[in-house]
Amino acid sequence: MQLELEQAKRRPMHVEGVVELPRIAQENPQVARIQPVVVRVDVDFTKSVYRLRAALATEVEYVCSRCLESFTAPLQTEFTERLRVLGTEAAADEDILTVDSPTVLLDPYVEQALNLALEYRPLCRGDCRGLCVECGCNLNERQCSCDTRRVDPRLAVLQDLLSKDDSE
Repeated sequence: MQLELEQAKRRPMHVEGVVELPRIAQENPQVARIQPVVVRVDVDFTKSVYRLRAALATEVEYVCSRCLESFTAPLQTEFTERLRVLGTEAAADEDILTVDSPTVLLDPYVEQALNLALEYRPLCRGDCRGLCVECGCNLNERQCSCDTRRVDPRLAVLQDLLSKDDSE
């Protein structure tokens, strides 16, 4: 999605569009698929600086970090950027990004904002029980009969002694 910053010099502008970012799903293992992103941007111009305020909305198909089942969740986030065009006079500020041209491609800014807003360890639901460590069955769907008691390896010798006492 391209943005013509020069139009904001005359009056503030509002731009809406849709951006497809398949690379997000390719680079994030917890993301199976991402829908096209609806982008709404407001741009104003003050003292040689363009201020962008964007709202993003999409749906993400995640892979649950416990049970590995896919589920879909809405994702909404915002970002703000301050830009100046190379060669213009603007106050020195480390928060102002310098761009080469008044035509700006918004995709990298949208991608960065979405990457920061993604769930790092997504859960299909808050009480997801995950997979059995022995047989791998989904514990949300059925209970298995595996013995999942953990024994401290330092005490494993004592467990063997107890099993010999039971047989006598």
